[in-house]
Amino acid sequence: PPPPAGGELLFSLLGELRLDSHEPLLRELPSVAPGTTPCPADVGAAVDLRAFVGAVGASAAANPLLCILAERLSSSAVPSELDDESAYQLVHHCLLLDLVTRALAADPELAAAVYARARGTVHATEGWWRPLGIFELAKLKTVEMTLERFVEHRRAGNLPANFGHIGLPFNILEAVMQDLKLGFFTNAAAGLALSLASPGMGSAGAPGRGATLSGDRRRAVRMHMPLARQWRDLYVSWNLAFTTAYPDLPTRYGAPLLAPCVLGAPPEEFMFHRVLALHTHMCLEAEAR
Repeated sequence: PPPPAGGELLFSLLGELRLDSHEPLLRELPSVAPGTTPCPADVGAAVDLRAFVGAVGASAAANPLLCILAERLSSSAVPSELDDESAYQLVHHCLLLDLVTRALAADPELAAAVYARARGTVHATEGWWRPLGIFELAKLKTVEMTLERFVEHRRAGNLPANFGHIGLPFNILEAVMQDLKLGFFTNAAAGLALSLASPGMGSAGAPGRGATLSGDRRRAVRMHMPLARQWRDLYVSWNLAFTTAYPDLPTRYGAPLLAPCVLGAPPEEFMFHRVLALHTHMCLEAEAR
């Protein structure tokens, strides 16, 4: 039979952010009785782990730059520290990010409530900032600012056409500076190219388009990038090359990017799903440290 997800493990991850008692979110997670508040063992019980890993692989295989990066990393001399237990935990971390991000993307009010609870949990932890570096603190702050604007505009049902024109390039440049600090000069050049191709720019004779909200009840934030699919593919491979410097496995292996709802999102909604998943991931990592 297909291996089900480990509900207790997923539930413990939710507990890190006090989301294990947040019934509006729990009711949206797949369980043996959809629409009800599941017990810990039932969280994710309807998920076939093998199918989930296959979905990650299929989404990754559609990105030619990511395939090249994976081939180079797999043939490198760096030994893998990913034993069976670590792989099992990593898959569940990625699965949780996928499940939670899908729920938050579908419901503006749920996204606002979960953001407030996760942020509040981290900031209420004494000395939470001490294990984080300057880059990580700056990154968390910019992600929080972005999510607060998501909440504001999704609730109001309107979005400025120039949304992300400054914030997204600035966010990318934060990582470019860290690339330079780590000596990843080629990767920094890729990040610089991404930052120069800002939302709303035209490309190949096509006019640019301002940011919009989706017309359905999700009110998803849509940012239209030049050469959108190629931009997304480069962003994913650039960011995953960047995170190989991190010691914690979920970050090193790109869990917040490889969630299928992020990696397989339509190009115009890619950054929307990316930010939702990244905040949950950063909060989990801050609590873990």
